[in-house]
Amino acid sequence: METGAKKAQMEGILVSPLASPKGVKYECEMCGKIASIKCKHCGVTFYCSPEHQRIDWDGIHHKICPVLNQIRSPAVLSSERERAKREHMKEKTMLSIIEISKSEAMRNLVSNHFELAMAGALQAQRHSMEIFGANRVELVPAYLLLAEASMGLEHHRQAEGYLSKAKYNVLKHPDCPNILRSRLHRFVTRVCLLRLAVGLGTFIPSFSPPPAASHLIDPSRFYPSVYDRAVPAGGFIW
Repeated sequence: METGAKKAQMEGILVSPLASPKGVKYECEMCGKIASIKCKHCGVTFYCSPEHQRIDWDGIHHKICPVLNQIRSPAVLSSERERAKREHMKEKTMLSIIEISKSEAMRNLVSNHFELAMAGALQAQRHSMEIFGANRVELVPAYLLLAEASMGLEHHRQAEGYLSKAKYNVLKHPDCPNILRSRLHRFVTRVCLLRLAVGLGTFIPSFSPPPAASHLIDPSRFYPSVYDRAVPAGGFIW
C-alpha cells in the first residue's frame, strides 16, 4: 500500500488538451495516448492516467525526474557557442539516462516486475533513438529489454515486434558486436520454443522449456539470464 509521502511525490497536475499550445500534443509516457496529467516535479512528463504515472514513477521516473526538465525544456540561447555547449551537456545527460534506465529495467526484470521494467526500457529506447537515430545498433539492447518485459507480461506479439526491430537494426550493421548478436539469436530461439509450446497446448509463462522439447535441448543454452553482465573484455554490455 502506498504511503502518504509517496502519494504526495507522485501527485500529478491536470492538463487539458485544449489548453496546449497550437501544434503541441502531450502524450502519455507509457502508452502514447493523449495525456491528462503531468508530473508536478519536472513538469515535462505526461500521462494518460494515474496508474501509468505510478508505473513510470516506480519503474524509472523517480531516478531521472530531476534531469528531464533540463533536456526537455526549450532554452533561449544567444550564441552558437552556448547552443553547442547545451547540446553537449544534453547528450551527456541523455547517455546517463540510458544507462540508468537499462539498469533499472534489468533490476525489475530480475524481480519479475515486468510493468516497471517496461518503463525503464521505454526510456532507454526513447533516448537512444534521439541520440543515435532509429536504425542504429545502439537501440538493440533497449529493444531486447522491451521484448523481455513484454514476454513477462505475456504480450507475445508485442515482444515479437520488438525482436523484429532488433533483428532489422542488427542486419543493417555487419559490425554489430557478437555478444549482442548472440543474445538476440538466443531470444529469438526462446520465442520459437514458446510458439511450439503454445501449439502443443503446454505454454508455461515462466519461460521454462516446453515439456515436448525439454529432453532435446540444454535449457541453459537457450534460456540464459538477460541480467548476467559477465561478458568478454570489450564486449557489449546492456
